[in-house]
Amino acid sequence: MQTGTVRFYNSREGYGFIERDGPGRDVFVHIRDVSGPPIESGDHVEFDVETSERGPRARKVTRNGR
Repeated sequence: MQTGTVRFYNSREGYGFIERDGPGRDVFVHIRDVSGPPIESGDHVEFDVETSERGPRARKVTRNGR
């Protein structure tokens, strides 16, 4: 699992981007990949990364309460 901060999240559209704590590109996140309570910009999260046609995508996203 990786960790990062939600840089941008549009709750109306259900997508956003996570800035990784380590090196690497920002990761796309979609509402259907979020487990537990909804995420918001500024939340610290844990997630798995999958490669998609458009770049890295977060899966199994959860807030970690940091």
